[in-house]
Amino acid sequence: MTAKYSKEAIIESSRCDMGGRLAYAHAFSMFQDIAGEHADLIGVSLPALMKRDLFWLTVRTKVRFYKRPSMLEPVSIMTWPEAPDKVRANRDYAIEAPGGVTLIEGKTEWAVLSISGGRPQPMKDIYPPELTFEDRIVLPEPFIRINTEFSDAYDFGEYTVRSTDIDLGRHMNNTAYVHALMGLFSVEELSKLDIYEIEVSFRSPTFEGQTIKYLKRNSENIIDIAGFVEDKNVFLARITLRK
Repeated sequence: MTAKYSKEAIIESSRCDMGGRLAYAHAFSMFQDIAGEHADLIGVSLPALMKRDLFWLTVRTKVRFYKRPSMLEPVSIMTWPEAPDKVRANRDYAIEAPGGVTLIEGKTEWAVLSISGGRPQPMKDIYPPELTFEDRIVLPEPFIRINTEFSDAYDFGEYTVRSTDIDLGRHMNNTAYVHALMGLFSVEELSKLDIYEIEVSFRSPTFEGQTIKYLKRNSENIIDIAGFVEDKNVFLARITLRK
């Protein structure tokens, strides 16, 4: 049983932005989709874990964009989990052009919670014992710590969580946060942004009908955004622009 899973794909038109390239948020969606396929193959899909009273929880995720592929461009998409520590585990991703040229890389930090008790579970009991792990690690640097003090930020809009944002866990899906966040930018703003990296930290679940209010601050090539439901900080994001 190997830890790496890959497949050939094309960049569908439904995943592209106004410039005909893979939209930033849809890179997160593609990585989530292939992670789900691989997890099912190795017996740790969300439905399989829920039968064990367990639930996958996304803690934070990061995607780095070297070159976004264009509409209908053929690519290889791949994923593999890193060897876990006690209660956290990283999963790595890559999208490559023909010939093995890396276009996009990503990493997600996960935990597994008990559904009934809500407590983190040891990762050593999650993956099958016969699973072998890949040596390759993408984005090896630690996840960043975004300053949670946003008193110097300004309003950046709001978003009410819809039924279409809700996942099997009955809260807002982690990729829906990114889609909602990127939707705050206008077409003109997005066309001017040359994004190198997006990192998101998920701090508290949100539910249908709740309204997320966004605060934004800029510094050089960094855009930090915080989402609040009432006074609770539910997520943090950092967008790093290419210098």
